[in-house]
Amino acid sequence: ADTIRQDGKTGHGPNSVASMMHHYFAKHGMQEKGCHLHCDNCGGQNKNRTMTAYLCWRVLMGLHQRIELSFMLTGHTRCLVDGCFGLLKQKFRRSDCYTMKQLEAVVNESAACNQAR
Repeated sequence: ADTIRQDGKTGHGPNSVASMMHHYFAKHGMQEKGCHLHCDNCGGQNKNRTMTAYLCWRVLMGLHQRIELSFMLTGHTRCLVDGCFGLLKQKFRRSDCYTMKQLEAVVNESAACNQAR
């Protein structure tokens, strides 16, 4: 998952993820004292020193009293939403889709878990 950096370029490493988390907590946080984060096992984005240091920094600065970081089991890192979106993406790439009606048909035909509304 790429993110947009301040210079307008895309990035997806640990600095980008930590920056997005910091922005989210600053702009949308509710002064919560505890936080439980669920991540996949991606070493390049989530499971690394940068993220661990950032989360520790939040606790040391008093922004949170406690942060729990959980990782999914190896081989179980894909959730239902990811799978359904992947099926939609495959169908979309093989389809001629120029209108909203055609897009609706592609969504509905991509998988039983996908339903256009």
